[in-house]
Amino acid sequence: MKRTVALLLCLVMLCFTGCSAWPKFSDFSDMTYHVPDDAGPLWVAYSSAEEKNYLLFQSVAELDDYHSVYHEYGSEMYYATLTEEEQRLYRLLEYGLDHCATRILFDLRLGDDLTEMLPRVLTCFSLDSPLVEQNITQRYYTVTENQVSTIGPLTLERPVKGVLLRINGFSKNAMDRKLEAVEKAREIVAALPEGLTDEEKGRELYRYLRENVIYSTYANSTKASYLYDALVTGTTHCDGFANAFSLLCNLAGIPCFEKLHLPSDEEKNGHTWDCIRIGDTWFNVDAALASDDIDAIEKETGCFFWYGFSDEYQTRSTYLGDLLPACPENLREVDFIADSTDGLAEKIVRAMRAARLLGRDYVYFALKGVPAGPDVFQQVSNTLRTKLVWVLLSSTNPARYIVRFTD
Repeated sequence: MKRTVALLLCLVMLCFTGCSAWPKFSDFSDMTYHVPDDAGPLWVAYSSAEEKNYLLFQSVAELDDYHSVYHEYGSEMYYATLTEEEQRLYRLLEYGLDHCATRILFDLRLGDDLTEMLPRVLTCFSLDSPLVEQNITQRYYTVTENQVSTIGPLTLERPVKGVLLRINGFSKNAMDRKLEAVEKAREIVAALPEGLTDEEKGRELYRYLRENVIYSTYANSTKASYLYDALVTGTTHCDGFANAFSLLCNLAGIPCFEKLHLPSDEEKNGHTWDCIRIGDTWFNVDAALASDDIDAIEKETGCFFWYGFSDEYQTRSTYLGDLLPACPENLREVDFIADSTDGLAEKIVRAMRAARLLGRDYVYFALKGVPAGPDVFQQVSNTLRTKLVWVLLSSTNPARYIVRFTD
């Protein structure tokens, strides 16, 4: 008899130290054993939209080296900024979202404050992967869920204390739309002419978005599929542009990741754009600006313009900006940066004359502080004795302008 009891106890201990996925609860057993809270390995549990009321438990250790389909199309730029604990949560999230999970239970022992760590990790994951929306609706609850396993006549039950993450948008249908967008992106990249440099590829991909995607806001963005909207339906806002450009660049072999501006208390909305590497230099590229105003700019200036600019020209603070690579240069040559309108007309005149000597018919400059008024433009025209085209590329600080000779 003693041998039989010992054997049963060994089975109990083996079950809770070695199993990764548990069968569903069976009602035929009337023998229940409760395992102490602090026993066994760390756990994570998932359920999809199709199985809302059932959490499938797995050992955290089994998912430590997991890399999802999302990684194939993105970067690890933000992943590299996380602590070891946060990187583990990142991988657990990868697995869950890869399998369309809408509820994920994280063992409370995974971190000191999971309700603070998880939102940060989820945001970093969304910026690394163009397949993940940047404003995922998420809620967190501290709960205790029972992990149950049935072996023969025994029902083994263990309470798992943790933080339950509830998220929307990761259904099978949503994943199918994302994969359709990936196939569309592959077609776009495959259509690029052969022999292009990375800068030329980036310019052509940027041009594609400008010519085929319309900027539009969402009445309800919580259920939006930004990547699909950008590449398949052709209508999205900045998040969709950023996701699409990041995916296109990475498929074309150009390292690219997304940047995020978190809104302040005074702002209603944040903003998302991209950062690409051409050669050894990183550039900020805002593909969402390649929509309504670009055709008018090109028509007035007579030259193709795309936004590859330095951090000095970046007008918004960047989430984790101090940990990301610096963008020290602009893709388009900048003639000068003015701190104010004092002496601005004289600076423009000198730059215009120098441009003429170089065979160039335009000047590209930035102005910090108050935007230039019509008196400055008139003074430059009077001095040069010619008509000029003035184009305000961006009114945010610093404001960016192109001034072009018309003759």
